[in-house]
Formats: sequence, C-alpha cells, structure tokens
Amino acid sequence: MEGGLGAGELGMFMAGPGVGKSFALVNVASKATMLSTSYARDDVGVKVFYATLELSEAKTWKRYDKLFAGKKYHDLIGKSPAMFCKKVRENIQRLTHPDSDVVIEQWPNQSLRPSMLDAHLDMLQSSYGWKPDLVIVDYLDEMAPEHANKERRFELSSIASDLRAIGVSRSVPVWSATQANRSALDKPIVTIKDVAEDMGKVRIADCVITLCGTDEERAEGRMRLFLAKMRDAESLVTIDARFDFGYGLIEAIGRSDPVKVVKAESRDKLGEQMDRWKKKHRKVKT
Repeated sequence: MEGGLGAGELGMFMAGPGVGKSFALVNVASKATMLSTSYARDDVGVKVFYATLELSEAKTWKRYDKLFAGKKYHDLIGKSPAMFCKKVRENIQRLTHPDSDVVIEQWPNQSLRPSMLDAHLDMLQSSYGWKPDLVIVDYLDEMAPEHANKERRFELSSIASDLRAIGVSRSVPVWSATQANRSALDKPIVTIKDVAEDMGKVRIADCVITLCGTDEERAEGRMRLFLAKMRDAESLVTIDARFDFGYGLIEAIGRSDPVKVVKAESRDKLGEQMDRWKKKHRKVKT
C-alpha cells in the first residue's frame, strides 16, 4: 500500500458475512498502536478510536486482548483469566508505545450517523484533550444516513462520503468494512463487482481490500487478501495469508498469482457445466 492508508482517506475491507471483516479491523487497531510515534500527530503514541455497531464493546475488547495475548496464551482465558490478563498487560507494555491508546465505543445497529460520530470525537477532544490518529468504524453498512432515502444503496453512498469527509476534516485515515453479496462467500477471488447494495461506496473509498477464500481454505486457516482498489498504489494484487479464528490474527505470507486462482475457478465452473450437460443429455436419450 506504499505506506498504508493516508490522512483523509477511507479504506474498506469487503467480504461476505462471517468471513472476518471485524477481525481485520481489530488487527488494524492493534497494529496501529505498535507503530512508531512518527505516525502520531503529537509524537507520543498512536491513538485509535473504534466505533462498533455489530459486536458489543466487551466482545471487541476481548478480541483485542486475545490478539495481544497471542496463540501461546489463548487457552488461559478459560483456565486462568487472571494469568491471561497479566500476559495481555505484559505484551501491551512490551509491544506498544506507552502513550498509545485505544477507545472503543458501542452504538446500536442503524443508530450512529456520521454527524454523531463527528460530534462524539469533538466531545473527546474538548473534554479530555483526546484526538484520534486513526478512526475505525465496524462497520459502514450498519450506520444510519444523515437523511433517509427510499433506496438503501443511496444511503450507503452518502454514509461513505460523510465518513471520508470526517477523515479529511480531521486529517486522519478512516478504516471501515462493507458487505459483499452472497455469491462472494465461496469465491477464490472477490472483486469490487461483488459488492452488496451499492457500487457508490466502493467508488468513494480510496482503498478496498477483499477477504477471499473457499470454505475448505477457511477451515484450514487460510485466506487471500485481494487489493481490489488502490488509489495510490498497485491494484489487483493478491496476498496469501494465515487466519486463526481462535484468536483473530491475520498474518500476510506473501504475494500469490491471482491468474492461477481464477483459472482454477474457471475450470471448476466448466466442469460443473459439463456435468449438467451430460445429465441433461442422458435424460433426453432415455
């Protein structure tokens, strides 16, 4: 991505339900707090504001803690919660800047408008002097528009535009997620054509990363990150990744060849078409 998402830019993860969009956003939040102070506007640690509309605040914190505990100490959650918390604190102190900070706030589905989010950030700044270096919204499709429209697709475009405007006015990057349609659930490569509801939100975003993988691959803890849209970097790049649902870590392995994946998908579809034709042909003969 040539340095990551820039100030005033909107980035989105796109995938079907249950594929890992929220996990991806938590990964972004945790990695941001590990960045050097040069990424912070006050040079004393990166501050992340995380608005959640899908998961509860408690479950979002749990995912964040599990990421910092790591796989080695994941089983301590049930066996020894006190020891688990101790390991989380130790790892946070070891891996992050002491002045890095994460604020997580929860809103009910379809209740948070962009203007409310902007006002809440103003309140944090005026009351506590707290200004975010990164804003995360989990996720865009669950927000409410400023003005209702009969067609949801127009509302989603409006929300995406308003979120990007918040990033521009505050000079911070904004990460969110959006839903892909049902046909994307088991596709080896998910593209912007697979977006649900409205293409407008993809058009507004500066960066769109799709989470791809078949059911078999997900069961084996594998997925692909497809850089479907990059405004200032190389697009249509496929990154192989490991994904552990147990504690939520998404770890990039390296670039893969998307052409091979698409060709394999095409062969599978061709095989299915041939099977259907043979069945139909046999019925006609009898």
